Amino acid sequence: MNAEEGGRRLEKRLAQARARAALRAWDYRQRHHARGAWFRLCRVLALAESVWRISTQTALDLVREGLAPDPVGEALAPPRVVFLLSKERCEAIPGRRALAPRLDAELLGAEALVLVPFALDPPPVRRSRENGVPDGD
Repeated sequence: MNAEEGGRRLEKRLAQARARAALRAWDYRQRHHARGAWFRLCRVLALAESVWRISTQTALDLVREGLAPDPVGEALAPPRVVFLLSKERCEAIPGRRALAPRLDAELLGAEALVLVPFALDPPPVRRSRENGVPDGD
């Protein structure tokens, strides 16, 4: 290998290293500007049993009813309206459309979402005092 060929190889490696560094810096900058919004959105989605797309008008109606949207939607750009509602309340919303609970183009394109969380606290099991076996209702 001559000096000229070695110099070209070194320049190529240097350009690749600079490209990786620029990409890494861009990624860190995006995370900083998001201020944890993506992590919070992923956490809320992980707790969701189901995700529903609703119209912007329906979201405004829910706000007028006194329901407060979750702050995670406001942190995104562009801002979205995200509600955490019970299954019963969600079923009463007309025109809702089910979405998969994952970060994909369809979910990220929705302006208003309703998330139904899993029941985190199961109902207590009553046990018989005599033998510790669950009682039947």
